[in-house]
Amino acid sequence: MESGEPLPRRDGRRGGWRAALFIVAVGFLERIGFTGVGGNLITYLTGPLGMSTAAAAAGVNAWSGTVLVLPLVGALAADSRLGRYRAVLIAGVLYLLSLGMLTVSSMLQTPQPHPAGCHSTASTCSPPISASSPARLAFFYTAIYLLALAQGFHMPCSEALGADQFDPSVGASRSSYFNWFHFSISWGYAIAAIVITYIEENVGWTEGFAVCWATMVVYLVVFLLGTRTYRVEQPVNSSSLAQLTKKLTFFRTDDATTDTQR
Repeated sequence: MESGEPLPRRDGRRGGWRAALFIVAVGFLERIGFTGVGGNLITYLTGPLGMSTAAAAAGVNAWSGTVLVLPLVGALAADSRLGRYRAVLIAGVLYLLSLGMLTVSSMLQTPQPHPAGCHSTASTCSPPISASSPARLAFFYTAIYLLALAQGFHMPCSEALGADQFDPSVGASRSSYFNWFHFSISWGYAIAAIVITYIEENVGWTEGFAVCWATMVVYLVVFLLGTRTYRVEQPVNSSSLAQLTKKLTFFRTDDATTDTQR
């Protein structure tokens, strides 16, 4: 989505690679923290939470669908009210809140031991029954859906904020920025899939979630350090979005009327 006119404080001393590199680093850190949880979520549900595979798959599918939809909400909020800078800042705060809650939730989780005479290597043993109370499960689900909301603000706004740091006339620099941004988030995916997953499954879930939380602390610090260098765009006037919505509604109504007449 396009932003409106630039803020008055935009000048030649802002933007460029000096500002864009902060956004590249933020994208890298965000993928580590988010994927470190989302990429291994079903293992946590079937393990410490003791859910069946079917129930865990249903829960992960519902959460993944929410993750895909919420960027629409974040983009609309950024373009109509918040602006991209504030949207990414809100994402950072929500990431800290959600991952902090998730870390606390894993600390409170106390799975029951295996039945007597059952060894962890025995194929006939059932997984331990979860001791999670409804309140703890509600706390856990609140945490992961706040995580999805944070990603909804971050995903559509961070990359675009980095692109805002380059003048449209400097196409080569902007293209290079997109290459480096996606290169960095690819490494974020890889580190999360290898390092964070190993920590969660071999050291402890609390430690793994805590590493994700610490990564988001660095995310927020790095983003704030670049504040003085960013070119920040104003959000689009909300009345413009309202007019666009009315036009789309009119066209849909007109098409429906035409189909009825036929």
